[in-house]
Amino acid sequence: MTVRPLPAGAVNRPALRGTGTLLLVAMMAVAVPSTSRLGASGSAAWRVARRGGGDAWSLLLAVLRPRELSPFASGGRGSAWAGVGEGALLPPPANGSPHEAALARAAEQGWVKCGGAAACTAALHQARQSLPDELALEAVALGDPGGDRVKAAVAAAESAGLERPRELSVHAPFLPHADRARAEEVERVLGLATLWSLQWPLPNGTRITSPFGERVHPVTGEKKFHDGVDLAAVTGTPLAAPAGARVLHVGQDAVSGTYVVLDHGHQVQSVACHLSEAEVKRGAAVAPGATYARTGASGRVTGPHLHYGVRVGGKFVDPAAAAVRRQAAPR
Repeated sequence: MTVRPLPAGAVNRPALRGTGTLLLVAMMAVAVPSTSRLGASGSAAWRVARRGGGDAWSLLLAVLRPRELSPFASGGRGSAWAGVGEGALLPPPANGSPHEAALARAAEQGWVKCGGAAACTAALHQARQSLPDELALEAVALGDPGGDRVKAAVAAAESAGLERPRELSVHAPFLPHADRARAEEVERVLGLATLWSLQWPLPNGTRITSPFGERVHPVTGEKKFHDGVDLAAVTGTPLAAPAGARVLHVGQDAVSGTYVVLDHGHQVQSVACHLSEAEVKRGAAVAPGATYARTGASGRVTGPHLHYGVRVGGKFVDPAAAAVRRQAAPR
């Protein structure tokens, strides 16, 4: 391919935009008091841009409009999971931690390269010495077992005053360009670890009355795909949050009855239907194991029970298969 020089007097608009944005970031860092959120944001963005950790435009968006920047928006099918084959979501092995299992599956799928299962696990153990589990997993997936680049990005996001700086979608703009280019692959690894960390919302050993998959609907008599599992429970049984989450939606309709959708991060969500009541509101933070709803018989049902579903990137998966490693552990 032949690269033609710009004609005399022509303007390289992408370069101009980058330079202009960088100058604006620099002006923010100098002119706005560093004690303010905007001043701290400008200073953090300027430091990262100077050392080549991110382009000025992305950094400016990160500090001014962090909610609009994230490529991993909650709800719907995210690009991180687009085109991912069924094999990636097969149940994990019974032994090992969810984070180790996620890293092994990612290496098997070719999302990360850390030298085989044993080498990947060793790298994860090394990263865990200075980072919490999720950031350690991110660091290994990025080929940064010491965690230096991840820690610098998190620190920059904290300096910028951004909420939840440890989340990949928040601190990704402060990572070096090569790392940001791999953010979607890393998001998948973190999503698998999140999926396989979920606990049951009801006590372990609760009977599954209708499994995930094809079945004859008990009300309509039609053969239909069942996108969750039905769990036996009397009305009013409290549901424990399968993991830490934010409430994505609370609603009611003729089929699902009262329902709650929890967002556990990395495009992993859990859905509870046919409830007698929801004890949370949209946007609320929910701690792991906290009561967030109670079972019932609302909607189209034959009796009280819980319909429990789990979806990854907008696609429903078998909750029982995802929770195999957790069923034996007492709540």
